[in-house]
Amino acid sequence: MNTGFSAASILFASGLLLVASACATTQPPSEAERQGDLYYKRGAFHLALPHYERAASGEPENERVHSRLAETREALFKQRLQSSRESFDQGSAKAGIDAFSRATHELGAEYPGMDAFADEAYRRADSAARAAASRKDFQKAYELQLLVATEFTDERANATQQLGRIREQWLDRLEARAYADEDQRLWGSALLTWSKAAQLDREQEKYVENRERMRERILERYAFQVVMPQDTLTQPASTIAAHLERVRWPGGMKLALLSKPESAHGVEVTTEFQRPVCRESTSVSARQCETIFEIELVPFDKRLAPQTVREQLRAEGRSDSAIQDELYSMSARLVQSALEREFAVYRASLVEDAKKIPLQRARIDAEIRAIILAPDLATPARVREIEEVSGFQNTLHLLVHPS
Repeated sequence: MNTGFSAASILFASGLLLVASACATTQPPSEAERQGDLYYKRGAFHLALPHYERAASGEPENERVHSRLAETREALFKQRLQSSRESFDQGSAKAGIDAFSRATHELGAEYPGMDAFADEAYRRADSAARAAASRKDFQKAYELQLLVATEFTDERANATQQLGRIREQWLDRLEARAYADEDQRLWGSALLTWSKAAQLDREQEKYVENRERMRERILERYAFQVVMPQDTLTQPASTIAAHLERVRWPGGMKLALLSKPESAHGVEVTTEFQRPVCRESTSVSARQCETIFEIELVPFDKRLAPQTVREQLRAEGRSDSAIQDELYSMSARLVQSALEREFAVYRASLVEDAKKIPLQRARIDAEIRAIILAPDLATPARVREIEEVSGFQNTLHLLVHPS
């Protein structure tokens, strides 16, 4: 019986059904898979990995995604291993350890080959730390052993033991250096060195005591001191003194009104206040007064010329005594402004003086003194220079926030 279908027709229809069936079972890539493919093609396997993991989680039966996920993990492992080896070869042990740490975080400690990676990275890191210690680069040796203790848990006990040895050697060297700085009157450099020792060993009180002794010596020798030799019991001097003592001065400025100068830097303040001359004001029941106020700032450094400020002050009030009190207060604020300007000039001179010193050690000593007296001078560039010459890293908190 002729059904009207030839053998060729049946085969063609079967082919169409197969194609349709294949299209029906092949799922289009998800957004996560497309993002993974994009990063994979660029060689950014660490960025591709989380996208493929998300795609595999959403499509547990998708063999294509799981295959690409496995390929990505293998490629990332090889990439991290190669990066670690190259970093160690180039003398950057920190980067070599970092590459291992990233691989562990991204792939897990149980990933095939990770144990061998860990053994290799540890051996090279420990070797770099020992080499640094043998050439007395204790900063680098300590930092590397600290990384080893953090990243290689199986070797933590040995790394901790090595840290103890390095710390003792480093402290001996720091103590000798600090005393040598003191002998050369490099108190700023000595302060930094004692500060580093105190940071390394918080149990030894002598490091903290020496650190604070150097800080006080710098303040005593280099702080900007203000004295007022005249009788502060008389008006308007008592008003001025009381006002100045209420002001919150910078740490590098010492107000010692009745004492003798201890620092080589600062000024002696003398004032003169004429009696107010008053007349009736156009305002009802008010009097308008004016007076001449003069302040002289005599620098302790006799090479500098005294500065005289002469101002005519005006005030209005209902009684002579009220007006006079107001004028006294105005004169006190005038003295404060003059002293703030003088300290600003001294502060700027600290930096300029430091720049004139050619010797690196002495230059850094001057830079540290400037920062102690005026902490806002601790710019990133200045701190980097201190770190480069001193060999100490992360010095800013030691200088500005020692506790």
